[in-house]
Amino acid sequence: MKIRTISLIIVCTFLIFNACQIESGIDSIDDSEPKTMRMAVFSYINNEIISNKCAVSGCHLNNQIPIMRSDLAYNNLVNKPSTQGLDYIEPGDPDNSYLYKKITGAASISGARMPRGQSPLPQAVTDSIRVWILNGALNN
Repeated sequence: MKIRTISLIIVCTFLIFNACQIESGIDSIDDSEPKTMRMAVFSYINNEIISNKCAVSGCHLNNQIPIMRSDLAYNNLVNKPSTQGLDYIEPGDPDNSYLYKKITGAASISGARMPRGQSPLPQAVTDSIRVWILNGALNN
């Protein structure tokens, strides 16, 4: 009986200790990971930027240039040539990605900086797009 009680205490202590370790590990990953890295995935960029800043009235809505439909945005942007001779998104190379140049207002762009008629995207968003492109512009 005594051995069973001691064994139960040891098992319970082990489980509680490991549960705390797992929980604190999850929290520390989320807390230590820079916000830019959490945003540097296509699902975030598509849902939060393309759908809300690009595929809107006055910009790229309906049948205008390639990002109107969020379900087609990835295939219409990555490795697809723009009318300016660069791919919209060149995986691994934001400086040769025309869309990135448009949102940063590079001197070599045609027309206005995007989003047109609005404030520039926040630096954290621009940085996350750059990181996403540098990481290979995955459909993640």
